[in-house]
Amino acid sequence: MIRRVRRFHDSGREDEQDGIPESYRPSRVTKAFKVVQGSMADEVMEVVTMNEGQAVITVIERPMMKAVVRRTLQSQRDVRQAWQEVELGMMNHPDVLHKEQGLVFIPEWQWAAGVETLWVGVEVGSLDHVPEGFEIITIPSRTFARTTVCGDRGQMDRTYAAIWSWFDTAGYERDMSEGSYGYELNRLAPVNPFHIPADEINHFDFDVYAPIIAT
Repeated sequence: MIRRVRRFHDSGREDEQDGIPESYRPSRVTKAFKVVQGSMADEVMEVVTMNEGQAVITVIERPMMKAVVRRTLQSQRDVRQAWQEVELGMMNHPDVLHKEQGLVFIPEWQWAAGVETLWVGVEVGSLDHVPEGFEIITIPSRTFARTTVCGDRGQMDRTYAAIWSWFDTAGYERDMSEGSYGYELNRLAPVNPFHIPADEINHFDFDVYAPIIAT
């Protein structure tokens, strides 16, 4: 669920092709899936073998999440501008839970026509003191497929391709209904990726959480 605290607008977005934004457009996955045994805490369902290394896709249960966010358009430049606003308004806020993490929320229902809107923010323990100009997102406890992007742009594309392919073959359905959110959890240390200009960054380190329809 998302609730506006105050409405505002941004402009400009990335080029899209076949309804998938440039930064999310995947490369082809060239090798097959391999089933591995999971653990009680994180049930590892599939390992996807790619050109460079492996992507482990884990099915997990996540507790309810509350976040204070800024809305932006889907481009790396606009995401960085939104993060600057988050830093100014929230990074010294007492309700922030993980100051070493930055979140980018993806409206799953926009994948079909092309993602146009993102929300950038931080997880909080309370929604009682939301600064003016920010919005809030709450995600109920639910099941996600999680994988990690760690590497250059090519690795990022291959990892995104892997998770889409996994949904095609693993027996799970991605929840792309109205109001469903996936998100990227970005590690802000030792290097904050939002501080690197969009045309210069070529190393990424974040977790992808894709929502799964409950069965």
